[in-house]
Amino acid sequence: EGGGSLNLRVAPVAPELRVTAKQVVSIGDERLVVGVNFTVDISRAGVFQVSFPLPDGLEVESLSGTALRHWTELTEGGKRFVILHFNGKTIGSQQFALSMAGPAPKPDAKGWLVPRFELREANRQTGELIMKPTMGIQIETRERRNVSEIDPRSVGGQGEGDLAYRILQRACELRLVIEKLEPWVTGQVLHELTLREGQTRTTVATNLKVERASISSLQVQLPGLSAEEAKTVRA
Repeated sequence: EGGGSLNLRVAPVAPELRVTAKQVVSIGDERLVVGVNFTVDISRAGVFQVSFPLPDGLEVESLSGTALRHWTELTEGGKRFVILHFNGKTIGSQQFALSMAGPAPKPDAKGWLVPRFELREANRQTGELIMKPTMGIQIETRERRNVSEIDPRSVGGQGEGDLAYRILQRACELRLVIEKLEPWVTGQVLHELTLREGQTRTTVATNLKVERASISSLQVQLPGLSAEEAKTVRA
C-alpha cells in the first residue's frame, strides 16, 4: 500500500562443467600419439567456448565435435592453449574427439611425465587412461597422484605391456619408467649339401623367431666363399 517500490538484484549464474575423458597414449619408437574422447556436461548456464593447455612437444592433428564451430591456438605467458569455439551458447552434454602427436619420449631416470588433457573451465574431471607401448618398449609406473592403476583389459587394453589407470581428480600426475628392449633372435637352421661331379650345391633353410623387439634387417655370414662362388648366392 502507499505506492511502495521493490528493488531486485539479479546475479548471473555461473556455469558448471563436468568432464569425462578416455585417453589412449600410444608410445612408438619415434612417434607419440595421444587420442582423447571426452564428454563435457554443461549445466546451470551455457558457455560459448572451453579451452585446454597443449602439452609440450605435441601438436593437434584433429579435433571434432557436434557443438564445435572451429578451434584456435594461442599463447599466454609462454604456454600454448587450444580454444574450442562453439556454434553458440551451449548447454547440456557435448562429445568431442581429439588427436595429438609429437616425438616419442626418451628414457629418463627420473621418469617420463605423461602429458595431461585438462579442460581449464572444468569443475570436475574424471576418466580413464590407457598406455600402449609398441613392441620393444617396456613401461612401468614410477609415480602417480590422484590416479589409480586398473586392469587394462577392463577398459579395452589388449596389447602386451599395456597399462591402464583411472583418473580420480582433475589435478593428477603420472610418471612412467620407459625402457627400450633389444631384440632376441633365435633360429633353427637346416643345412643341405648336394655333391655332384665337379660341383657342390648348398641350400640353407632358416626358421627365425624374433622376440621382445622388432628388427628391420638381418645379416647373414657365409664364410669361405670364393669370388666365383659368391656370384651364385641367391636368397
